[in-house]
Amino acid sequence: MAEEGVNIGKMELQKQVNEIEFETRRAYLTVIFARQIRAVLEEGKDYLEEAEDKIEEDLENEEGEATLTDQLKVKTYSAQIESQLIQIKKVEEIAMSGLRFLTGKKNVEVSEETIEVEEGSLKPLVWYVAEAKKNRPEFSILKSAVKVSKANLKLNKSKFLPDFILVGKYTYAYANKVDPQNTPFAHDPYNTNAGGVALMMSYPFDFVPNYFRTDKAKAQLLQMKAQQEAATGLFVMEVEKAYNEARSLEESVRVLKKGKKAAKGWIVATNQNYQAGLAELKDFTDSLVTYFSLTSEYYKTIYDYNVALSQLRLVTGTHKILQ
Repeated sequence: MAEEGVNIGKMELQKQVNEIEFETRRAYLTVIFARQIRAVLEEGKDYLEEAEDKIEEDLENEEGEATLTDQLKVKTYSAQIESQLIQIKKVEEIAMSGLRFLTGKKNVEVSEETIEVEEGSLKPLVWYVAEAKKNRPEFSILKSAVKVSKANLKLNKSKFLPDFILVGKYTYAYANKVDPQNTPFAHDPYNTNAGGVALMMSYPFDFVPNYFRTDKAKAQLLQMKAQQEAATGLFVMEVEKAYNEARSLEESVRVLKKGKKAAKGWIVATNQNYQAGLAELKDFTDSLVTYFSLTSEYYKTIYDYNVALSQLRLVTGTHKILQ
């Protein structure tokens, strides 16, 4: 029971470590994601500034088809982007604060990088379920808890049996200058050769209390086994959920990557045509909204996918989850 108690303590510690690793990884990914979205919004802001300059120039020179309404529309889009930039900056600051708390360091630096999909592909679901049963601390905690309950039941059952104690004593002494006393009535500590054994039995007469203690131990063992079975099903369901989430997001990333590339070509072409007076403002704003909507969704999906992989690591208790 004591040995399993130590194991439970170790697994509880490992469980906390795994959760801190997950939260740290998620905070780090959030910082990278926030910076990526900020770069996207700043790019959109640049496009809108170019459009606003052209509209002002056309209105001053009374050229083109731009109207005051178009100018107000562009200013509205610019204000929305400014608001989003403030919000995403707040997200980044909160994530950085979380990193400082989780790492215990006041000065935490995150390198500037583009958020990317983790390299590798997912393995079959059965592999993750097997890894969870083998490595996840919660499974070990449940196994140890069942062993403790079994040992407790065995201990209570043993109290119905008597305790036997076998003791023995042997004494030998010899002194060549002292005559031995060859009579059982004399005490001769200098010349003696004697010994003996005794078997003792101890039996507590608390049948009724011990019966109820044993019955309680049986109930606790059945309860622990039921909890283990229910928790095992829950843990497996968590693995399946994390796996299906990652699998779905993996496919979404592939689709959105193609859409982002097409939208990028659309906005570049439309912007050039608009600057040359070959396209209307509506065409430009439509392409702009579509591009930044798709781009933001693309990077958000990458972020969600990487977080899902981190969740998969947490629920399986292993780090090497990709092949």
